[in-house]
Amino acid sequence: MPADFSEIELRQRVRWYAGVRWFYLLLLAGAGLVPLYLKSGWNDNFRHQTIIGLTGVVLNIIVLIATRRHGGKKIFYLLLAVAQVVFDILLVTWILYQNGALESRSIILYTIPIFMTGALLGRLAIYLAAGGSAAAYICLVSLDHFGLIHPPNAIFAYAHTDLFYYVSSVFFYGAVFLALAIISDYVSRLIRESEQLNEEVHALSAKNAETEAIIKTMGSALVAMDTNGRIKLVNDSFARLTGWHRNEVVGRKLDDVLPVLDESGHPAGPEAHPMRELESAFRAEEAAVRQIKGYSYVRKDGSSFPVFAYWAPITLLGGRIIGWTTVFDDATDVQKLEQLKSNFIALVSHQLKTPIAEIRDYINNMTFGVVGELTAKQREYLNDIDEVAQRSSKLIADLLDITVLEQGKAMLSLGPVDFSEVIEKSIAVHKNRLHQRKLTVKVVGADTPVTVLADMAKTVEIVNNILANAISYSREGKTITISTKVAGDNGEVRVIDEGRGMDPKTLDVLFNKSQVLSGAPTAEGGTGLGLYLAKQLINLQNGSITVEKTSDAGTTICISLPLVKR
Repeated sequence: MPADFSEIELRQRVRWYAGVRWFYLLLLAGAGLVPLYLKSGWNDNFRHQTIIGLTGVVLNIIVLIATRRHGGKKIFYLLLAVAQVVFDILLVTWILYQNGALESRSIILYTIPIFMTGALLGRLAIYLAAGGSAAAYICLVSLDHFGLIHPPNAIFAYAHTDLFYYVSSVFFYGAVFLALAIISDYVSRLIRESEQLNEEVHALSAKNAETEAIIKTMGSALVAMDTNGRIKLVNDSFARLTGWHRNEVVGRKLDDVLPVLDESGHPAGPEAHPMRELESAFRAEEAAVRQIKGYSYVRKDGSSFPVFAYWAPITLLGGRIIGWTTVFDDATDVQKLEQLKSNFIALVSHQLKTPIAEIRDYINNMTFGVVGELTAKQREYLNDIDEVAQRSSKLIADLLDITVLEQGKAMLSLGPVDFSEVIEKSIAVHKNRLHQRKLTVKVVGADTPVTVLADMAKTVEIVNNILANAISYSREGKTITISTKVAGDNGEVRVIDEGRGMDPKTLDVLFNKSQVLSGAPTAEGGTGLGLYLAKQLINLQNGSITVEKTSDAGTTICISLPLVKR
């Protein structure tokens, strides 16, 4: 039973077989009736064969009409298929009887239902059809041999009674039918595999066409390369952004097609190319997809444009890299928007500095009794207002500093900076907050003074921001430890709090400006920009800032700056 055929497929196959049998019946009629009529004219034998042929035509019409039903069950079409095969076997047996049974060449007609069954009902039905054909033929030969029937057109009728001829015919044609079944099984399997392959090829072609359409119509430029950087694929947006046509760049190296410029507008060297950074990150098992900023590409006409690009490796199972992909966009409009935003923040922040300073002056005057004696409640409210104004002033100062840094206008005054002096100044700045939260600062100095090459004011601001963060996250009555040491060519400061720690989501955006500008929550008493500003200032001085440990027992933040070379 064809378990691999659906109801619709089986109905289509039965209908196909019924349609093919029209030619089959015409072939039988021509092979059996025309020579017989030319030899004997109209007689009973001719009439019998004509009736059989017309019966087959009528049954075939009935099958075709039945297959027009779309609501029939699978078993219904299965019975139709079996009926067609059985009728064909009986029809061939009748023709053999009319043409002399054993020695008739019409025995080859048995191959038709055997082959048709393979395409119609599946593998098992092939051997059943071959067995049925062999049984029908052996039954016919046996009846003829034992004299129970007398075929009307036997050419060698005397041989039919010979036992050796009978036995050899039975075994020979039995083997022939088995061979036909094996051949039909093999051929039908090839046909089924070919159909499956065609379906898979069609599905794959449709999927490839869909993928190509998506790639072709992407708004961002896409480039796929091999491991040597030779371009394999580009989309339409690549041509629009760069001026290069696909046929001009496929097979060429991306460096030759799109030269890379660094932030200063100079050609980026081989080691500074974004692909090298991606290769290093991938080998270090860091994030596979890398976002590249600060670079520009040179178009075909020689003009350049800033880009936001994403690079990723193309890997096989096992991690073997077979190529690279990059998706990039023209960042000119984005840079203009960023510039406008920075200018707006700088303008607003600068305009807010004066009124906030005036508010604090009025508060101080009132506190010192300029407007008369104040009650305890009034002093409490004024202190709260002054604290809010102080935090607002710090936020404005941070925004102005960030704007200056992002615009590349920050100035450094590098010189020898003693970490112990930086820590002393930072603790003095936060003396009141430490007292309010009942926190103790423990300073663990190195055996020898740690002197780094840095900007004193900016280094104090870095430690200020880290210490402010530690104060905000620490539990009341706990201790904040600040330690210094020499590590290779760098001096390090670690700020260790005993706070509630940070969750992984917070760590992901800890040094990111977007966590504040997007409205993400910050610790009590902080502006939220402190750590971002600290990272920008430390990068400006060729240093680094990292979170070494965070848990329910607290957080450790480490800054590192190059030592003063003797």
